Amino acid sequence: MDTLRIVSSEDVGKDEASVQSLLKKHKEVTEDLKNYQSVIEGLHEQAANLGEQDRESPDVQTRLSSIDRRYQELLEFSKLRKQRLIDALSLYKLFNESDGVETWIDEKEKFLTTIIVTDDVEELAIMKHRFDSFEHEMNATASKVAVVNQLARQLMQAEHPNAEEVVERQNQLNATWNNLREMVDHKRDDINVAHGFQNFNIECNETISWIHEKAKLLESTDELGNDLSGVMTLQRRLSTMERDLAAIQAKLESLQSEAERLEDQKPEEAEAIKEKIAEINNVWMDLKDMLKERDEKLGEAGELQRFLASLDHFQAWLSRTQMTVASEDIPNSLADAEKLLNQHQQLRDEIDNYAPEYAKNKEFGDKITEGEEDPQYMFLRQPLCSGAQLGEDDSKRGSETVFEKQRCHSSTSPPN
Repeated sequence: MDTLRIVSSEDVGKDEASVQSLLKKHKEVTEDLKNYQSVIEGLHEQAANLGEQDRESPDVQTRLSSIDRRYQELLEFSKLRKQRLIDALSLYKLFNESDGVETWIDEKEKFLTTIIVTDDVEELAIMKHRFDSFEHEMNATASKVAVVNQLARQLMQAEHPNAEEVVERQNQLNATWNNLREMVDHKRDDINVAHGFQNFNIECNETISWIHEKAKLLESTDELGNDLSGVMTLQRRLSTMERDLAAIQAKLESLQSEAERLEDQKPEEAEAIKEKIAEINNVWMDLKDMLKERDEKLGEAGELQRFLASLDHFQAWLSRTQMTVASEDIPNSLADAEKLLNQHQQLRDEIDNYAPEYAKNKEFGDKITEGEEDPQYMFLRQPLCSGAQLGEDDSKRGSETVFEKQRCHSSTSPPN
């Protein structure tokens, strides 16, 4: 009777630990039942050894049938009992997992309410660091939510007797989790907007300082004269400034786009954003006006400026051509010599084409450098002298190539 009471009990525990304890006891009872099988088999053997009259007596047959029936009932009760305990264990596991996640969610909802977005740079940096760490925890907890949903699906597929309770708990957890995710998304947006506004102000101030630096550089050219040295210095600075201005212009366009986005995201700061953009545009226009004045000043020295530009172009070509002339090899065969002669003639034609430009530059250069000993003027003489030397080197190189061709021709001609 004690075994029947245990295997037919409706007690399935109140939590995971108590169910584990009941399963342990049930396992012991099940082992006892299995062991009792040999006792029943022994009774059947004893009955079989009785005399025919006793063996077939209604009393013996009734007792054996009763024992077999009650034993099978105990086995069936034991099987059902085990399944109920397993179902209860699965349910409590689901509840435990769900309770753990919901407790964590409650704590994090309180944590999110303590994050008050500020415009203070240092506080926002600390806040962003805390929030980034929290998001890592969110990713870890997401896997736990997935485990609960997986357990719930398995219980539903197995037609768990507490299916309605399982679905209710699953829906409750998912609703709580989704609510937390919405809170996180809103808080992340607030932090990102505040961080973006801070970066916008920093970049605006850096851009203004950048423009001021270029303005000071332009102001320093006011002391330059209209002589060769002054014009060359001004020309170099304006040439360098053009690249910087293109970079500043691109930065201004980027800041303008960012300003429009921030005005929509942070309407309470729209006026301050507009003022900052206006400040940048003002210093930018001042810089462009200064640059225009310097360009006009440079234009007043037009002839000298055109000469310097032409000289720069000629010097670049001269450097390339000198390298070409210097790199020509001595031919080792008639074919090589003919090939070099063709290349040399092309180079000679190119040098001849540059002759008018060289002559014009040399004439003007001789005029402005006559009697001058200043290093700036001496610097101008170098490409002009190199141009003259290039012609001599090219003629000499051409003669050497012709000579080598004749030598190669002689060496390959058959003797008389």
